[in-house]
Amino acid sequence: MNQKEMSGKAQTVLGLISADSLGKTLMHEHLFIDISRLFMEPSEVDEKKMAYEKVRLENLYWVR
Repeated sequence: MNQKEMSGKAQTVLGLISADSLGKTLMHEHLFIDISRLFMEPSEVDEKKMAYEKVRLENLYWVR
């Protein structure tokens, strides 16, 4: 589908619809923010290990 065919339409999970039939909507943005430079490595050995683990349900309490 080219840009001209998409003009004046909104993409929904069900496909393209005309802007006129959209109705009231809530706008929101999807942002990607790199906060890695704010990371401060913990000084305690146990916490250092957790700081580099993948986030899982078991360590989510600590990440938060």
